[in-house]
Amino acid sequence: MRETVLLLSSWRIRWFLHFAFLGVFCLVALGSVGCQPTARRPGYSQELVEKERQIQNRLAFEQYLENSNRLDRIAWRLASKADYLCDRHRAAIGISPASQDLVPEQWRDAAAEFGLGQRLSAIQVYPDSPATIAGLQAGDVLLALNGLEIKGGKEGLSQWDKLWNKSIRPGSPLRLRVRRGASAPFEIEMTPVPICGYPVYYVFSDAVNAYANGQAVAITSGMVDFARSVGARALNVF
Repeated sequence: MRETVLLLSSWRIRWFLHFAFLGVFCLVALGSVGCQPTARRPGYSQELVEKERQIQNRLAFEQYLENSNRLDRIAWRLASKADYLCDRHRAAIGISPASQDLVPEQWRDAAAEFGLGQRLSAIQVYPDSPATIAGLQAGDVLLALNGLEIKGGKEGLSQWDKLWNKSIRPGSPLRLRVRRGASAPFEIEMTPVPICGYPVYYVFSDAVNAYANGQAVAITSGMVDFARSVGARALNVF
């Protein structure tokens, strides 16, 4: 909103100076020729407007992805290394699954540029996780879990969660059928590990805040930006 106000103010100043100059010119020429100032607002083609919109959406999605991935990596380290401190546990292999349909509509074209499609894929694979050790890579499309096909579209993540919660347990090997780029689908086997069972969510908010409700932990985008700005690396967190 601040940028919009500044932009509008800039245009008002520019138009004021423009008409002020024309007024002075008219006064000088008043004795001989009448002067009636005309002005044309600068025009922008729809093509340029659309191109700028795409650029801004891409930058916004890139920033979101960077912050979200950073937070996910931190959450993985904490959840996997300090699981003995938790009273609730869950099985995990160390990935972030997502698809294009899970992204806000205005960012979907940008998400496609980063490799997100209609099928669920691993947008991030955490270091030292079972998935990394087994050879799974960021961008791999998740086609099936233990022989059960994972649907595309919005249903993909919901189906993944249901299959995962129903049949996956720490210490029990699982099979993932994946597709990498243009290669033929192949299977990868890995063994989930127990991690702390409280998920961490990235919340869009300018507030510098982090909180828990007994079921999950929420960290705002404002907190992530603040931590980066003050150099919280010294705490080995952000």
